[in-house]
Amino acid sequence: MKLPHRRISQGIGVAIGALLVSGIPAISATDPAAAATIPTTFTDAYGPQALTFYTPIANQTAPTGGIGTVHIEVGAGSEVPFVQLAYSADNGVTWTNIPGGRQAGAGVIDVDWRPSIDGPVILRATGYGSLTGADQIGSPVTEPITLSRTAGTRFTFTNPKTSSAQIGVFTRKDGHSYAAVSGTTSGTTAPTVVDAAHTPPAAPTSLAAPAGVFPAGTASSFTEPVDLSAYGVNPTQAAVRVNDGTSSDATVTSLYQQVVTAVQATATPVPGTSAKTISATVTDQYGLPVVGAPVRLGGHVAGVSTSPNQLAITNALGQVTFPGAYSTGWYDVYADLNVNANHGGKEPGFQVIVGTVSYAAPGKAFYHSDKPIKKAGGVYADALKGTRAAAARGYTWIDQDGQIAYKTGARMRAGVGRISQASDLVWVNAHGAPFNPKWLKKKKKKNRFEDHPWSSLKKHAGLRDVDKTFRQNAAYHLSVEWEVKDVHPFSKAAALDAAFANLATAAQTYYGADWADRVQVKVLSNLHGGQKYALKVLKHAHLHGFTTIYLARGQATHSQIPASKQKFVTYVRGAQAGYYPAIPVPGQSLVVS
Repeated sequence: MKLPHRRISQGIGVAIGALLVSGIPAISATDPAAAATIPTTFTDAYGPQALTFYTPIANQTAPTGGIGTVHIEVGAGSEVPFVQLAYSADNGVTWTNIPGGRQAGAGVIDVDWRPSIDGPVILRATGYGSLTGADQIGSPVTEPITLSRTAGTRFTFTNPKTSSAQIGVFTRKDGHSYAAVSGTTSGTTAPTVVDAAHTPPAAPTSLAAPAGVFPAGTASSFTEPVDLSAYGVNPTQAAVRVNDGTSSDATVTSLYQQVVTAVQATATPVPGTSAKTISATVTDQYGLPVVGAPVRLGGHVAGVSTSPNQLAITNALGQVTFPGAYSTGWYDVYADLNVNANHGGKEPGFQVIVGTVSYAAPGKAFYHSDKPIKKAGGVYADALKGTRAAAARGYTWIDQDGQIAYKTGARMRAGVGRISQASDLVWVNAHGAPFNPKWLKKKKKKNRFEDHPWSSLKKHAGLRDVDKTFRQNAAYHLSVEWEVKDVHPFSKAAALDAAFANLATAAQTYYGADWADRVQVKVLSNLHGGQKYALKVLKHAHLHGFTTIYLARGQATHSQIPASKQKFVTYVRGAQAGYYPAIPVPGQSLVVS
């Protein structure tokens, strides 16, 4: 059955008020667009033009205490403009009419009845083709109930509050459409909410049904999911009924189709451990919860190459908590709308950090000198004199700057887009601006090392390529902290891969099997391209086996690097204390793969 029109309420026995949600359109009772999209034929298991009680449910107790009313809601086709309600207290021998019963094409008869009796009664609904009640349609339907001033459950809807405000419905890949209905109950049993106008749909098989939220054992508020799949794709109106097995209530609500637009995740500490549980909330285009949405937990556990790959379904509050406790790592929580375990570009997500993946750089004394020198790459440390000075002073590490140049003029003319091999490039041990050598400063246009091929650069006395730099440093027993400068235009993935393959080959050649502990790659956060550029360079360095260091400068000292990038960064230097922990064992290098 599909409801033909918006409910015209004769008065509702539940608390009523507008559902005030900024930005959600309300449909007026005279909205022609809404009326035009809703079929007017009432057909279900009872046949055309039949009547059915939405509430009360047969053999339940209808409370009459408090405001002293019983809410009666009857579904009817548009061919039935008038329904005469009546009751019998003597098992059908005599009948007394109940006032009300006009539906004016709304599809639902909605009456608040103030009975003057308690005890068992039979309700009867008889449909007529005119408001005069002269042309009965079909047979009457009856519903036996018990009226009680002291027993039964009274419900109050809070969402939906009235039929003029819409609630969101989410249709997922398995075809099931869910919305959430909330309110309060005087009972202590968790109620259920169903589509009052249809036979319950088959339970979902590929995805779980969403769970409701109700504090056990106390009369309290409830939020429960309702499966509206029987209304088809993009339903605009539905009749819903709440029921706890003792009593029931029902209402009609307008619907809007939800679009998942945001996922927010949090990590909550597990008492007594360093692990955390991960929870998420999924919301729609109006910032309201999405019920029944599939949410997946992926990401990266420190030291583990596999993803958690957990799938869960949001409850009636649009929330989900993934089972288990999660240790240090970053985690990608996203709405897996097509349920393919792949975070697509149109699937909103949220990255959350548990602990940290990157560690504060261990303290080490390394030789650094930006003193200008004529026959070098600009500064004293980037020359053989610097290497000798570091060794003479007892240092075991030296800070060396790295630029990239095309190997030949032919490679430079071919352009960066043709770079694919390690042999296409040469690393140059040079600082660059503002400490360029004088011969490079005189160039008005090509005043960067990247603007010249190594075949030209190597003619300048004192300038070292990476092979000479590593050979000389290794000879003096100096490990190298290779600080990558602004190496644009060599910032494409293919060029960076070629460059770090080149660097790794040189490191292995001159430092042997433990080269990854002897040569580390460092990038500053305040170079051209900022943090994004620095982390991209470090990603490619990490992929080629290097221990990596991120040096935070400026605003970057007051924030963590993005969770998804931390697995490419072994150590962080310069960040505010507390953002990154010390490594577990002093001197131990932790490389997250």
